[in-house]
Amino acid sequence: MKKMYNREITELEKDICSLFGKGPVLYQYRECLRCAEEQNRGELAENMAGLMQAKERFLNSQALYSTELALRCEQLIQEVVELSDNIMKNGGPVSNKVFIVHGRSMEMKKEIKAYFYEIGFDPIILSEQVNGGKTVIEKFEEYAEQAAFAVILLSPDDEGGLRGQHVYRPRARQNVILELGYFIGKLGRSRLLLFRPEEEDLEEPSDISGYCFIPYDAMGRWKLATAQNIASLGYVIDLNKIQF
Repeated sequence: MKKMYNREITELEKDICSLFGKGPVLYQYRECLRCAEEQNRGELAENMAGLMQAKERFLNSQALYSTELALRCEQLIQEVVELSDNIMKNGGPVSNKVFIVHGRSMEMKKEIKAYFYEIGFDPIILSEQVNGGKTVIEKFEEYAEQAAFAVILLSPDDEGGLRGQHVYRPRARQNVILELGYFIGKLGRSRLLLFRPEEEDLEEPSDISGYCFIPYDAMGRWKLATAQNIASLGYVIDLNKIQF
């Protein structure tokens, strides 16, 4: 299953070698990936602890310690944690199902859903699935479990701001933000595609500040950006199927 993450694994290894060199951190990184592939959670935890210790020893050995260096080290370690967790939980993108979280923009939902059909995926939209006697959250969890990755459509459906200031900005609906957080925890950030209208002044949750959004534009440039992001997850995308 790990082969589905070859690109991420290779790029992260290059970054680790560039910063830490070919030493203990690189060794622990490879051991973490091995444990994740073998589904050995106990040994993975031990190697994660070893990875943290190797990182600290590296920082302590640096003559010119800086906050910037420490932050870069922490960022790479976090990427190792997320990659190992994704391999452990998902074993690679084994399905073609994509869960689409949406607000009230029916045009945005309809166009992006049709696009995923075009390129060979099976979109899941919760309101279109049978209830089967389940509560909303039970139904959500059932269908979320089937998804290889998630698409979050942040359309400006609500307005909000700090209490008492009477300054309001467009924002996505609360259920969209809730489900965004759910999928960050379940699938990891690398398996989320976040769309927002290109020209809207949309308020973003501060916890995802800096996240690379896909601008949803009238010209359809978002389609190529989407294909490139999906390809980075190990899927083969036929660009000839994309209609601009």
